[in-house]
Amino acid sequence: MNEKAVIDGATEAVKGLGSLGGLIYLVNLFNLWRNRVRVKVRILREDEQVFSTSVLRFEALNIGGTPTSIQPRILFTGFLPRPREKSSYRVKMIRFDLEYTIEGPNRTLQAHVPLELKAESDTTSYVMERLGFTFFKTYTFSFMRGRTQRVRIYSADGDYINFFQYWGGRLLVKPLGIYGFRKPRDRSKDIAAALSR
Repeated sequence: MNEKAVIDGATEAVKGLGSLGGLIYLVNLFNLWRNRVRVKVRILREDEQVFSTSVLRFEALNIGGTPTSIQPRILFTGFLPRPREKSSYRVKMIRFDLEYTIEGPNRTLQAHVPLELKAESDTTSYVMERLGFTFFKTYTFSFMRGRTQRVRIYSADGDYINFFQYWGGRLLVKPLGIYGFRKPRDRSKDIAAALSR
């Protein structure tokens, strides 16, 4: 009887240690998830041109707890709608791909400190003249630690769109042509207010 009590006591102690280890594992797992590297990117200016160089200005903010660094290469993809025929509403979407490069060594993103950066891309004048008219723009940013961040912009109006708006919009343009694009915002009130000052 005494041996049974000792075995039961030892079993309960092992169970208690095991559950404590599981609790410590869950706490560590939560801390890893909470301190993961997360970076928010905001495009400040994308239409700047210097000679034959396209300049992209953006702000990156590391909202995680661990420092990271941004890769020097930024990929851009945009689509330029062109009419299929003169009297048709259908359009073909010409794809433009560019690669921007961040110059300089200051690419470290400390936790909760915004950093403004500038990236440049050498391209032809043909592409430079048409960049402002592209739709469904995507900028892809990569980091040393953390996930790839994609910033999607609808068009020159600068509205950010999410994954579903991006693919839904592209799928609507395919069968509907020019009717698949959303209408531009009515900014007459903003303009009147600015002129009345």
